[in-house]
Amino acid sequence: NVAGDNLGVLADPSAYDLSMNVEGASIDVPPLGLQFAAASGTVRIAQRVLNARGVAATIGRSTLRDGNIVLALAPRLVLRELTAALDVDLAANLGLAARLLGETAAPSAFSRIQSAAGRARGTLTLRETNGGYHQIYDVTSLAGTMRHAALPLPVVVDGGGLRYESGGALTLRGLAGAIGASRVERIDAVLALGPDPVVRSAAGNAVLALDELFPWLTKLRAARALRDDISALQGTIGVDL
Repeated sequence: NVAGDNLGVLADPSAYDLSMNVEGASIDVPPLGLQFAAASGTVRIAQRVLNARGVAATIGRSTLRDGNIVLALAPRLVLRELTAALDVDLAANLGLAARLLGETAAPSAFSRIQSAAGRARGTLTLRETNGGYHQIYDVTSLAGTMRHAALPLPVVVDGGGLRYESGGALTLRGLAGAIGASRVERIDAVLALGPDPVVRSAAGNAVLALDELFPWLTKLRAARALRDDISALQGTIGVDL
């Protein structure tokens, strides 16, 4: 449809109101550097804004479903909103996550992730705000490995989920996994992120490999006094939080 009272309106993109169903399409989202392949859904373009609803697509080795996208087309291309359920390849999307999370109030904890592999399932919400994005990550299933600059050992996660919202805390839900030879189970925790992350609350249990963790623990500010009294620890210890 085109709205107007003279032929000049044909040259005005804002006069068009187009709706269509798409199948097997490619949708570029330049603000995120993404391309949705084999995309399907309902697309409407009106007032220089593209609205896509019920989008399903693949993004490399990841998949998206139940997606809603609002993309301003002029005067410049701007992603106003993206919500979707995702099944994500962690290794392939680490760079994108680092760029997005770098805009949050507490980027340092995320920017120090050196590598990641595995898969995560959940939902993502991005909404434009003040030139950046308000972000909500709700991960309901997580399985993979990670190396973080703050930890001397690889982290393995084989169960549970997490939630993070811009400017808020990181919430762990029923997380299970290992750090080196240490094992954690059913961890529920709330972490305030920042240059010095703080654990606000925690519950669950762990079996800690002391010989691996002790050298690292003594380097932490809160545990430096241990170095004067204890030179080494061996064995394991069970902890209930």
